[in-house]
Amino acid sequence: MISADPAQSSSTVQRYKCLVCTMNSVSEACSQLKQNYDACFNTWFTEKFLRGDHSTDSCGPFFKVYRECVRKAIQEQNIDLKEIEKEVMGTEEEFKAPGSK
Repeated sequence: MISADPAQSSSTVQRYKCLVCTMNSVSEACSQLKQNYDACFNTWFTEKFLRGDHSTDSCGPFFKVYRECVRKAIQEQNIDLKEIEKEVMGTEEEFKAPGSK
């Protein structure tokens, strides 16, 4: 139901906009690649997967290009990829405070 109160209507519009907005990539250089992959994935998910076609995600090529861009951006920011990819869940490391050795 749409309210006659402009403040409440504005709030409703803002909430709706948040439902359709997307998260940016780790690097501005990768944002368009992320949007391309997201669009492909969302189409595959709604038009195939949810309708019972559980075949392989056809968006793999979009993902590979985006992933390489993200890896490059992370390395350029001097973030250690090995540290990011390290398995922590289900190990003693999971319960340690960040930064403690």
